[in-house]
Amino acid sequence: MSKKLILSIAIIVIILNALLPQYIYATDTIKMDSLEGQNARNEIEKETQQDVESTEVPIVTDIMGGITQVGSVILGEAGNLASVIVRIIVKILCFIPYSIQMLMAFVTVGDSEDIYTGSSFMDNFDASNVNWFTIEKAVFGQVPLFNVDFFDVTTDDSSVNSKLKESIASWYYVSLRIAQILSIVTLIYIGIRMAMASKPEEKVNYKKMFKNWIIGFAMLFLLHYAIVIILKATNFFISLIPESMLNNNFETEIIGKTINVFDTDESIWSILLYFITYVIIVGYEVYFFYKYFKRLLTMGFLVIIAPLITVTYAIDKAGDGKAQAYTAWTKLFLSNAFMQPVHALMYTIFVFSASAIALKAPMIAIVFFIGILKAEDVFNKLFGLSTK
Repeated sequence: MSKKLILSIAIIVIILNALLPQYIYATDTIKMDSLEGQNARNEIEKETQQDVESTEVPIVTDIMGGITQVGSVILGEAGNLASVIVRIIVKILCFIPYSIQMLMAFVTVGDSEDIYTGSSFMDNFDASNVNWFTIEKAVFGQVPLFNVDFFDVTTDDSSVNSKLKESIASWYYVSLRIAQILSIVTLIYIGIRMAMASKPEEKVNYKKMFKNWIIGFAMLFLLHYAIVIILKATNFFISLIPESMLNNNFETEIIGKTINVFDTDESIWSILLYFITYVIIVGYEVYFFYKYFKRLLTMGFLVIIAPLITVTYAIDKAGDGKAQAYTAWTKLFLSNAFMQPVHALMYTIFVFSASAIALKAPMIAIVFFIGILKAEDVFNKLFGLSTK
């Protein structure tokens, strides 16, 4: 649908450029203080008035008394009617991605800080003063809502994130108590089956199950510390990135430049190019918003069920010697935990290192964002964390 819309706009622009006349405007100021100069000026105005009467182009007089074509009043410095039409269409179409951006900004920072830091939101609007949700903020952990360090409640957290952490901590405690009870029941079951076993093979099998139960019971009390260490490790990896590489406002600059380009004398094709880039960037921001919101919920659920996974360890290992549930939990948790450091590293390499180039050619930024997502897939496959 978007391809058809862009193609239709391009066709309309080409037709209008071919059919509508192009206007060039110039203003000559003649400063004459002498009587001779004044006579010359009168002659020029007389000749101009005769030219006006002989032309069919509508003429108006501006507030300074000068003679101007109607086209320049209506169309301004933009050039021609086609340019105005394109600008109006683009302005209207920009409302959708702009509204989506504002919604994401309200969701991510609306409860912790101001959305707009400028003096007035309605007058002299400056896009750089809006606390947009950006991919940069997400990958560098600058969005309090997406903080997944569930065992560390700080004043920097958003109110929604703090409530979520409290809820996860409460349910983790309940899950831990249930897992402890189930572990005792499993131990009693293994002991009874070992006492009732008559064949040597069965006794060996239940002895292995008992050893696996010991491992699972130890994991029940150690897994909490493993989760904390992993989450702290991800934050540590991100902290290794120099501060000079943070807050480069690459996306904000593109957003501001794209929004402001409609109020300048840029060419039609420049406007369309920036609009397409703007829409794609907003699309990637929506995707990263969804990805990190999903990561928040997924890791919260994995933390809650972590104690229960340790109970199934001994039972799974008794069947085929593999702990399927524990392995699946580990892959999901590690892939989601290290997703952010991988994204941050790739953002630093691709976007920060070449942000100056991308600002000159915004479409290159799209290639960088694709590279970030591809790097995540490579990382998961390289370390066997792929869940696909």
